[in-house]
Amino acid sequence: GQISSSNYWYGQFQIKFPHHTKTAEMIWTKATKMEKSGNFRKADSLYHHIDAHFSQDKRRKWATFRSALMYHQKEDYKTSAVQFHEVVEKRRGLWSGNGALFFKGDAFVQLGQKQEAKKAFLDCIKDFPLSYYAHLSRSHLAEHQLMPASEIPTISPLFISDEDAYAWPSPGA
Repeated sequence: GQISSSNYWYGQFQIKFPHHTKTAEMIWTKATKMEKSGNFRKADSLYHHIDAHFSQDKRRKWATFRSALMYHQKEDYKTSAVQFHEVVEKRRGLWSGNGALFFKGDAFVQLGQKQEAKKAFLDCIKDFPLSYYAHLSRSHLAEHQLMPASEIPTISPLFISDEDAYAWPSPGA
């Protein structure tokens, strides 16, 4: 029928244009379908394929994250912690890296490794203090009593004059 015909033509496109952004999109779509159907091994393989072969594609920065998140959702916290660490190493400073720091911390909490969890949560806050994941990290630090509430880094508004705002941060500061 139409689905098998579509799959045939998608396959032909992927053979002819193996590094095209549309090919990455097709592989991503297949990976998410595999993930949703519970075929985590195949989804993991597809996500890693995107990471390895599509250096310019926007999905690449999330591919390894999705793979690690699957293991986290399956409660395989040891594997998820390792994979989230890989994401952090590759994607520090990006949203996916920031999210990976949070989930790495959460995996360590689940594994009972409180010091590692605390470090990951504090790294997440330091990496991008205004992010949603930094907010979750603050919550987890308090909820799991990883440090005194008074020591958890918070955000406070800084009231300064317009002149000082335009000059801040000053070059070389």
